[in-house]
This record gives sequence, C-alpha cells and structure tokens, in this order.
Amino acid sequence: MEAFSVTTEFRPPWKVITVEGALDFDTEGAFRSIVEAVVHQAPPRLLFDLTDVTFIDHRGVDVIRDAYYALGSDDRVAVCGLGPHIQKVFILLGLVGRIPTYPTRYDAIVYGGLD
Repeated sequence: MEAFSVTTEFRPPWKVITVEGALDFDTEGAFRSIVEAVVHQAPPRLLFDLTDVTFIDHRGVDVIRDAYYALGSDDRVAVCGLGPHIQKVFILLGLVGRIPTYPTRYDAIVYGGLD
C-alpha cells in the first residue's frame, strides 16, 4: 500500500485540504473523518488540492461530494490539481461543472476568492 496523507491549512478564503496518495476503499475512512471535522468547523470555503492524488475511486469522490452538499452548493467547495485520470472520474460522475475546479492551488486562491 502506498503512502497516504491528508493535511489542512488556512489560505484565505480557503481551508485547503491537501491529499497525497490513493483515495479508495482503504483510505476513505481516514479521509472522511478529517473532512467531516473540517466541515463542522464551519470554514469559509473548502478547497481540495488533489495534485498529488495517484488514484481515486467513487469512495474518495463521495467524500468531496458530501462536503459539497453539507456546505451548500454556492461555490463553498472547490477542487484543484485534477490530473487527467482524476478529472475523467469527476466528469464520469457528473461533478465537473457542479463543483468548481481550478488547475492549481494558486489559481483557486487568486481567482476563486469571494467577490
């Protein structure tokens, strides 16, 4: 099993959740626990940085989707760093166009701020 880690940091206006490794059956529980704790802290906005995610299945996407629904669908949740394979999963699950996506964390922080 490859290394998996999740870190959080506040980069106004975002609470950034950075994930490294695979988001799948083996890691979903740990990922969900961290995300739910952050969601309950009522952050201004959540940004999932998936730049270093090597694999994602529907379980990992479900955690992100659940955070999106928990915080409301008014651009309070976004993702960045979707590689081609990860982006394909988001497209197949109908999330591209619903959850805002940015190419990089920098783009999300600079261009994804509240107006």
